[in-house]
Amino acid sequence: PKILDDLQLVKPDVLYAVPTLYKKIFDGVHNLVETSSPIRKTLMRKALALGRENDKAKKGKRGPLSALERIQFGLLDRVVLS
Repeated sequence: PKILDDLQLVKPDVLYAVPTLYKKIFDGVHNLVETSSPIRKTLMRKALALGRENDKAKKGKRGPLSALERIQFGLLDRVVLS
């Protein structure tokens, strides 16, 4: 758990690690989502979905986010993911 705390502190853009660390991160996020209230769970899922779409847009796998998606992404990023 100390490594996960450190990752939250430094917020790396790229992370090279063994699969076990990725599994711990995934499990931690999944548990956080599943144990949240229904409203927070919905917001978290929407934020993660928009994050995936934003990543696709940055990689050129889809067009840029629409104005509404950019606004939603910005709000959800500040409120839910930060």
